[in-house]
Amino acid sequence: MKTLQVYAVAALLIASPGCGSSASGTTPPGSGGGSDGSASVPDSSLPETSSSAPARDASGPPPTGGQDSSGSAPPAGQDASTSGSGSGGGIVDAAQGTVDSGSGAGGDATASGGCAGLALCDDFESDTVGGPPSGSLWTLVGLAGCSGTGNPSAPVMYPITIDGSQHHGGTKAAKVVGGDSCGPFMVNTSAFATLSGGEVYGRYWMHLSDTAMTFDHATFMALGLLRDGGVGLSVGAQDSYIQLASEGAGGATNTFMWQTDDGNVLPEKNSMGAAESTYVAATGFTCVEFHTSLSGKAIEVWVNGATVAGLTSPPVPPAGTQWTPPSPLAPTSFGLGWVLFSGEQLTAWYDDVALSTTRIGCN
Repeated sequence: MKTLQVYAVAALLIASPGCGSSASGTTPPGSGGGSDGSASVPDSSLPETSSSAPARDASGPPPTGGQDSSGSAPPAGQDASTSGSGSGGGIVDAAQGTVDSGSGAGGDATASGGCAGLALCDDFESDTVGGPPSGSLWTLVGLAGCSGTGNPSAPVMYPITIDGSQHHGGTKAAKVVGGDSCGPFMVNTSAFATLSGGEVYGRYWMHLSDTAMTFDHATFMALGLLRDGGVGLSVGAQDSYIQLASEGAGGATNTFMWQTDDGNVLPEKNSMGAAESTYVAATGFTCVEFHTSLSGKAIEVWVNGATVAGLTSPPVPPAGTQWTPPSPLAPTSFGLGWVLFSGEQLTAWYDDVALSTTRIGCN
């Protein structure tokens, strides 16, 4: 009888899952620091995010790539491994307005934005306040602005540095002071060795020093389209990259718009277009997600977890909309900054930046 009891206990122990683990053995997504308030229409496929910037219209179509028929998709998986810690930084070349990028990929395995193990994951916590972002992850371009064009001795005009005064998660963020029509951008190319299947998802948190003034055109995010072995874009050649830009469109504030040049924009640059888009919160950090699909020729944006209908294509935009997606829709680099074509010089902060082949989410 004692022998039978021992066998029964052993069988029960083998069949029981480990404490603190799911039956599938998956690791739950990480969670980043939050900001006050909540998005008005969170995406039900992701954990609810905390923020103060509601999307104006969350009634758009479900995400297009990598989702099931319900429109739901789990955030990209986060495991405990990643390649590189994202520490250090490059050396500024004032003549070219660049900082040299190393060959590293990945990022900080302790990233507070819940993205460790993805193609790019950087919370800037391993970097030094006052120094540049990691030189193994980022190439800084256009630091001298247009004064650096043909002027090897031009000083840095628009620095990109690590700052501790504003941050979403942890204690640090990348601070961009700028800019003009020649820069600056911090550009990642190393992640695109992993993002080679045509589906590119990104997530970052951003804060602007001023959201009240309306102006014409400043680009804060770029997806490079060039296959030149460099950073994938030429700042002065707008058609060399897809821009997510801050545009004046007849609304109470500026609004987010996709564009490749002034004649190719989504949504329309008018009050109706502005009503279908959204903008950065006046206080705190705003979560911005995006997706591009090569096979579906799709492009879309979520802000604080809510779909932004005016920044989603397909479905085909209304007749008369000035938007034709680049062909092929195959980004080769990803940049953040403040490139000012017509508007206000201000300061932008970026934190908890990630790229993946599936949707990441704001937690």
